[in-house]
Amino acid sequence: MGTTSNASAAIYCRISKDREGAGLGVQRQEQDCRELAASLGWTVTQVFTDNDISAYSGKRRPQYESLLEQMRTGRIRGVLTWHTDRLHRSPRELESYIDASEKHGIVTQTVKAGEIDLSTPSGRAVARTLGAWARYESEHKSDRITRKKLQLAQDGAFSGGPVPFGWRMIAGEPVIQEPEAAEIQKAVSGFLAGRSIGFIVRELNSRGISTSRGQKWTGTAVRNMLKRPTNAGLSAYRGDIVGPSVFPAIISEDEWRAVSSTLRNPSRLTQNGNKVRHLLAGLMLCGKCGSAMQTSSRSSNQGSVHYYKCKTQGGGHAFQTAAPVEEYIAGLVISILSRPGSAEGLTARHEANDAAGPRAAEEFRDAPRCSSPGDTPSQSFGRSSTTLGSVPRRRSNRTGLRSAGPRLEVRH
Repeated sequence: MGTTSNASAAIYCRISKDREGAGLGVQRQEQDCRELAASLGWTVTQVFTDNDISAYSGKRRPQYESLLEQMRTGRIRGVLTWHTDRLHRSPRELESYIDASEKHGIVTQTVKAGEIDLSTPSGRAVARTLGAWARYESEHKSDRITRKKLQLAQDGAFSGGPVPFGWRMIAGEPVIQEPEAAEIQKAVSGFLAGRSIGFIVRELNSRGISTSRGQKWTGTAVRNMLKRPTNAGLSAYRGDIVGPSVFPAIISEDEWRAVSSTLRNPSRLTQNGNKVRHLLAGLMLCGKCGSAMQTSSRSSNQGSVHYYKCKTQGGGHAFQTAAPVEEYIAGLVISILSRPGSAEGLTARHEANDAAGPRAAEEFRDAPRCSSPGDTPSQSFGRSSTTLGSVPRRRSNRTGLRSAGPRLEVRH
């Protein structure tokens, strides 16, 4: 590519932690890269930015994936980045990047490390060496952070992050907030008196009491609040009590231990055997690894939002908001079963396998895609990476009937 000004180049920026959420770190990287592009005579046509995402953690980096796609299709001839460790800290990721670069003769220019010509053996050797040291640095940093967190826990110090409900940090010291502390005491007393977590959730939300993040309470949030050792002035590390905490106690240690013991009691489980709580639990598959996706939820200002996610960590594994896909599949199944003769077909194994199964599988394969929870199913399926495919027929333990239809496969 050299100094050819009309050849297209892309900038890639990334920062692992954007503590203030302003994106200033990636803005500075982009500015430096644009200055480098001008000095080389390169024309920047695209900018890809992954803000507040670590390359070492294995989390999906959507903009990095888009950059690779542009490289693989030959739409860009050069890549500019602040340093090679902004691109990747994983040898596996580096090899994919090398393959794309080598195929199309793409040159990588960095502000801090100069040119990395991955089309030559010496350039690839340099990149792999830099990648190995970047990986070492990340692993070493992870070890230091782990050791620091243990030391902070043993000292009872605050390890960072959101200040727990019940306290505020004043001049670097945790101070009890009496209104919130009173809510914790009330929740603990009620729980030990036999009230359910669901009752506490409804009671807090009905009075407009918000979490420390300003959101509505969920069952998970209340459970986490009740079982916090900090409530009793204790410090924990990976589930073990390691000493007193700098956070002043709101409840007694005896009360906290009673709450913890009650929460661990298996008889408190509210799920009734194999009762289905989520329509597609165990049926939706990750398109990358084929694992059955798990259900989870997160809180928002509108309440709990349920979603399906792959249990495997790392980039590219599936994540799907539950509402739109459940609505679409329910409507599709009802439509199929509403046809004359469909219900009778399910009662006989051979009829179901020979008739309902192929028809259902064909419709699932041809079905549109689902993405945004605010869309109608037909609209949202069109924009996501969720596809539908079939698997071998089996007996369903959810309906008690012979299943002739497909299962879901979610691809990212």
